[in-house]
Amino acid sequence: LKQSKIDLLVIDEAHCISTWGHNFRPDYLRLPTVMKEFGNPQILALTATATIEVEKDIQQQLGITCQVFKASFDRPNLYLEVVPLAENVKKELFLLNLLQKLTGPTIIFVTYQRTAEKLAQLISATGVSCLYYHAGLESEEREKRQNAFISGECDIIIATIAFGMGIDKPNIRTIIHYNLPQSIENYYQEIGRAGRDGNISQCITLLSKSDERNIKNLIANGWPDHTKINDIILYFNGKKKSALFLTPRKLYFDCDVKEIAANLILHRLEEMNLIKIYSHVPFRIKLQLDIPISSIIERNPDLNEDLQKLFSGSFFHHSQRKWFLFEEAMDEGGWLYFKLLELLRLLKSRGVLQFLEVERRDLVLIKEEIKTADIVPLVRLFQTILERDLQKVDALVAVLTQQSCLRRAILQYFAEPDVKENCPSCGFCLGKNTALGLTAEIDENYAS
Repeated sequence: LKQSKIDLLVIDEAHCISTWGHNFRPDYLRLPTVMKEFGNPQILALTATATIEVEKDIQQQLGITCQVFKASFDRPNLYLEVVPLAENVKKELFLLNLLQKLTGPTIIFVTYQRTAEKLAQLISATGVSCLYYHAGLESEEREKRQNAFISGECDIIIATIAFGMGIDKPNIRTIIHYNLPQSIENYYQEIGRAGRDGNISQCITLLSKSDERNIKNLIANGWPDHTKINDIILYFNGKKKSALFLTPRKLYFDCDVKEIAANLILHRLEEMNLIKIYSHVPFRIKLQLDIPISSIIERNPDLNEDLQKLFSGSFFHHSQRKWFLFEEAMDEGGWLYFKLLELLRLLKSRGVLQFLEVERRDLVLIKEEIKTADIVPLVRLFQTILERDLQKVDALVAVLTQQSCLRRAILQYFAEPDVKENCPSCGFCLGKNTALGLTAEIDENYAS
């Protein structure tokens, strides 16, 4: 890409750049560096849900001033409704009864993977075609289920927030929030998948107090704090190496820090110049020599010293081994990673060996400064973001529970100008209750 002239760099889901936007894609923090490497081309940043605060922060994080073009947030064909439920109601049975009153393609959003699986099992047992979707499924299976929903093979899909980005099914008639989303932004992103054909669609939230507690616990439990940051730094220092091959999953197993938190910590440590991350580099390769080692050395006298060191490694002394591990070779020969990779690529270009397969990981270079790093400012930053995220839950609950026009409250949150006092398509303004007549069965064993 650097060898081409980049005229326009387009950033989708641009709220992910903001400190106050979504925190699941820390790679977006790299974009200012990418922009500079491409010679600062013109930027087009796109998002469907940015508040004024996020709008300003996107520009600050990118280090540029942008012209801002805003379309209306209003989607008048989306009917918005909140159904309050007591904590001791058998919510899953209430959902089953509610689905009998609804028709058309439906997405049911839940917080936990186990909830998605449980509800899909219950609904399927009634004879209704239903699938669940979450990040715990293999990518091929996720794609298969997504395609089944988009093609109309299955009309109901129960999903965590892993589902939805890039979903463009025009005739989704209902969005049900079985559990509370994390913010007004998340809520509006998720209901925005309905009614893209312009026809009326329903967006129903089943709201109970326990949902508010659960989503706050989920946010807080997976968030970086002093202990998690310190554990990762101690892990790096304990390895006594200047380079480590990592995946967030490996960090999760080794340090008990969840993947999202681990990713965020790594990127902030890089921002502090304590580590350097090289993403998705070759970690091990299936190596095949096309000619004997002696012939390679003979044909490449300019590389004699490097080749002697390379071929003294254990990989080349076991004829049955197919995978060449960079980490092992670095430990044995004291190689710098990119020096070793460059040598193997050079030999490949000279036609003496082949890479039959490549497995990739992130490479983290650990700098000496990490041993004496002051992490207090980083802890404070994460704490501030956490408090803001918890406040976003409070803001969503306030909007969903207020006794006035639901649409008006949401549009005001996004600073929509000239918002009407009431609307023709929310439960409050219409005095409508989709759940009217449904039995809310009480769980006698519920203990608050």
